[in-house]
Parts: sequence; structure tokens; C-alpha cells
Amino acid sequence: MKGEIAAMQEFAKEWQKQSKEMGFDVWGNESEQRKVASKGIAQASQDSIDDVLGRLYALVRFVNEIKESESLGVSLEQENVSIQSAMLEQLHIIAENTSFNKFLEEITKELTEMKEHGIKVKM
Repeated sequence: MKGEIAAMQEFAKEWQKQSKEMGFDVWGNESEQRKVASKGIAQASQDSIDDVLGRLYALVRFVNEIKESESLGVSLEQENVSIQSAMLEQLHIIAENTSFNKFLEEITKELTEMKEHGIKVKM
């Protein structure tokens, strides 16, 4: 339990440090917070606004990509099933042709034997 509290305190210190670096002083005194609040958004630099908008745009793009990949997942699954059924159909054709080829080999062997040894006619 003490380890968790220490970890949370360390997290809070790191959060405070990083928020100060970004221009936010969450734990500052109330008069400082009022000064910041009274300045409003007009004091934000164009670079920081561009950065925030860029990050927001990236998040929106990632969310849209996730949505698209989820919707594509269904169509990809359907396409995968159709490809597998087409492959199975081709395998059936190959099996059928293989058995027919064996039949042709037997005919060829018998014709060769007839050619070499002739035909015996019974009377």
C-alpha cells in the first residue's frame, strides 16, 4: 500500500512538472490561477494552437482509420471466404482431372500393348 502511495505521489510530481512545462500550473496558488484565467485564450501562441489542432486532427484521423478498418474487417472476411471457396472449387477440378489423367494413362498403356503385341481374336 505504501508503495502505491509513493508511486502516486511520484506520478503527481511528474504531472505537475510536465504541466508547468506546457504552461499549466494546476497546483499554483489561487491568485496565479486567476491571472491565467483572466488572460483567456487570446494569450495562447499560434504555435501552441497549431500544435493542439495538429494533435486533434491526428486523433480524428486515427479514429476514422479504426472505424474504416472495422468496417473493412467484415468485407475482408467475406472476401476471404469467397477466395477459399474458389480455391476449393479449383481443387475439386484438379482432383477430377487427375483421376481422368489416370484413366487416359491406362488407355495409353493398353493401346501401346496392342500395338506391340497385336490383337488376339478368339473364334
